[in-house]
Amino acid sequence: MNRPDRLLKYTPSLKFLDNSLFRFSQPTALNDAYEALPGLMVNAYSNDDLAAAKALAVRDGHHGMSDEQLVELFLTPLGQRMDEKSFPCLWPFHEPALRNEPFESLDEYDRAIAERAVELAKALANRTLGIFSLTESYHETMWAHYADDHRGVCIAFDPQHAYFATNRPERILYTNEPIQVTINRGWVRFGGRTVDKKSILRGELGFLPKELFLRKQIPWQYEKEWRITKSLCDANEIPAGSDHMGLEVYLFEIPTHAISGITFGWRADDTSIQQALGVIEKNQRWKHLWVRRRTRSLAGVIEEEVTG
Repeated sequence: MNRPDRLLKYTPSLKFLDNSLFRFSQPTALNDAYEALPGLMVNAYSNDDLAAAKALAVRDGHHGMSDEQLVELFLTPLGQRMDEKSFPCLWPFHEPALRNEPFESLDEYDRAIAERAVELAKALANRTLGIFSLTESYHETMWAHYADDHRGVCIAFDPQHAYFATNRPERILYTNEPIQVTINRGWVRFGGRTVDKKSILRGELGFLPKELFLRKQIPWQYEKEWRITKSLCDANEIPAGSDHMGLEVYLFEIPTHAISGITFGWRADDTSIQQALGVIEKNQRWKHLWVRRRTRSLAGVIEEEVTG
């Protein structure tokens, strides 16, 4: 199985020492404005559409087909659509499931359908999916962004622990090409899969492409992120109240021995470190943890082991 050499999590909090529970966050709780947000294409095909068509072609024994051939044979529906030019008597067209105002053109109607699919995808993701972000990167920027400007900790996990075999971390693909919702000649596709247009009008979306949560834009690639995704309904605990964004918090247990140790940032205060050491000393299940502290010296930042 493809696993990184190390898995780290930067955090300002040591609450996991109380119960081994970690938050799996809804996409909108993460810090990327484009997190799990599909792109939208009208009268065009995405690379995922073409890849799905190619898979169908290969299944049927057709190899080496051009994109034009794939579109013609596998992506283009038959028949003529009732647009405003061919059937002017049908326009303006009313679809109250989308909006009260009439549509003046077929392209305008198609765009509204695709926009509704994007809205449904975003809502479904935030209602059902939790993301646990990890990284390979041991980097000053990560300390500054995610560990309370070096006041927090970096948690080291053991990638070879059985937990990560059954809850497999998946590597983020850094690309400026998101998963697309496309509509072309009335056919809606999401990540290459066809979506029933009637279900969109009913406010339903039956699936979310896994890749939607595994792509981020190229400027984020310094994070070297890996992710575990889980259904929010499987959470071990949902504390009362909500976070600063008004979102419920979903906590999942990670076995204590899947965690190897913790490193405190160079701005961590002595009181916090001693309190953490006290918890570790009193709780048998944390006896295996190593604890380190970063400090600044004339030679740069160094790490030293910390004992109680």
